[in-house]
Amino acid sequence: MITGALVGLLALFGIGIATVLLVRRQRRDDEDQGIDSDHLDYGGVQAIHPDGAITGGEPEPAAEPAGPDWVASYEELPAGGRYEEVPEGMWYIDADEHWWWCEHGGSWRRV
Repeated sequence: MITGALVGLLALFGIGIATVLLVRRQRRDDEDQGIDSDHLDYGGVQAIHPDGAITGGEPEPAAEPAGPDWVASYEELPAGGRYEEVPEGMWYIDADEHWWWCEHGGSWRRV
């Protein structure tokens, strides 16, 4: 009788631990996915953009924005934007909503 109760208790304990681990992993995956999909557009994969729109399939060809795709320093970034820091580094979103990624060494690349 006691053996059966111990086995049942151990089974419940194991199920509880497995549930906690799965929930924590799912939260971490959701956070990782949120970071990527907020800033990047993947061709052929559904992505969530900063404006909240959900797209899927092949991305529509964008009009070529005016100006450079790379600058040597933050001082050369277009005026009127905002910075967003993420664990992987720093983004700059200019007034026209173009996203710039800070490269190692301080240069910036428009994506």
